[in-house]
Amino acid sequence: MVPHDRENPPFSYTFAPERNALRSTKALRGIPDKSANTLLAATWNLTNFGEQQRTLNDFKLMAEIISWFDLVAIQEIADDLDHLRKLMKHLPAYHVIISDVGGNEERAGFLYDPTKVERLELAAEVAVPPSDQRYVRMKGISGSFSGFDRNPYAVAFRAGDLEFIAVSVHLFYGSDSYFNVDRRALEALALSKWAKKRHQAPGA
Repeated sequence: MVPHDRENPPFSYTFAPERNALRSTKALRGIPDKSANTLLAATWNLTNFGEQQRTLNDFKLMAEIISWFDLVAIQEIADDLDHLRKLMKHLPAYHVIISDVGGNEERAGFLYDPTKVERLELAAEVAVPPSDQRYVRMKGISGSFSGFDRNPYAVAFRAGDLEFIAVSVHLFYGSDSYFNVDRRALEALALSKWAKKRHQAPGA
């Protein structure tokens, strides 16, 4: 991935007030507390995670947010896993599963609380065979689908009686030009077609 410019001057803060502000925001946004009868899921593009400088307090604040949820899809993880491992030290009860690096040298994956969520057999990237790419067409879009810029990462989980496949997705990033918008739309369509096919597959 292409690293963002570093902050200049570096951003500084005091940990306790920031953590308290986060907790106030959690209440303001109506995010419920964890319970036996809920499954709280979130998604978070961690943006250049592993490429930027991060302090101990940064990891602690990130862990604070993640700890509110049972399952968190994450995107934009660098090849170097040092920062992910440092983050996990502040989430000792959580498990992690991630993909290998793909498009733009990025990984995707999930953090989850194993006391609420059990990982099942499936863990795979979502890809459309070249022979099927011609079927990914949308009215009003003249471009063709040639595959995902970053393959979505699908993992099967069980929470209580609910079995499901969660997908960590980072669609093609670009400007608001017609070409880039159309490319994102085709990626979204391809993913929806895959999801429908998996939903209809017996025993999937």
